[in-house]
Amino acid sequence: MITPTDEDLVRRHTVYSCVMGSRAFGLATEDSDTDRRGVFLAPTPLFWRFEKPPTHIEGPADEQFSWELERFCELALRANPNVLECLHSPLVDHVDATGRELLALRGAFLSRRAHDSFVRYAVAQRRRLEADVRQYGAPRWKHAMHLLRLLASCRDLLRTGVLDIKVGEAREDLLAVRRGEVS
Repeated sequence: MITPTDEDLVRRHTVYSCVMGSRAFGLATEDSDTDRRGVFLAPTPLFWRFEKPPTHIEGPADEQFSWELERFCELALRANPNVLECLHSPLVDHVDATGRELLALRGAFLSRRAHDSFVRYAVAQRRRLEADVRQYGAPRWKHAMHLLRLLASCRDLLRTGVLDIKVGEAREDLLAVRRGEVS
């Protein structure tokens, strides 16, 4: 078997892809880019070699990132916020039969681990904001907005057992944070 390039793996073996970031969260502005996330299923013979297929691939398009299915499921079982949010994106670009199976299982990936995982991400983001304040005198407000969005998403998940990534009525308040209008 000829070893496919990373680009071939994404282009020919994607089982699920979606739009993420501010567009999926309902926070897009005219300046927003389009972040694409996906899951590809590497052909089985690639796992029979000493060198395994990549666990993730950046590209081939700008702002595109894809995980190999096994790695994606590992991260989902650990309640990785990026992966869980990807499974719950309202903006699906592509889904095949395997991708539909994956989406059908998305509730099975939600667990109490989400609390620790989301909080860990939030703490790391807060440290970055504090470092920005020390280095530049102010936080990067876009990152502050996403920190608040992440915490609200986790709060709602813990309360309801449902992960809804759209910010809904909180949109204007979060965009005010992004613009630096909130101390």
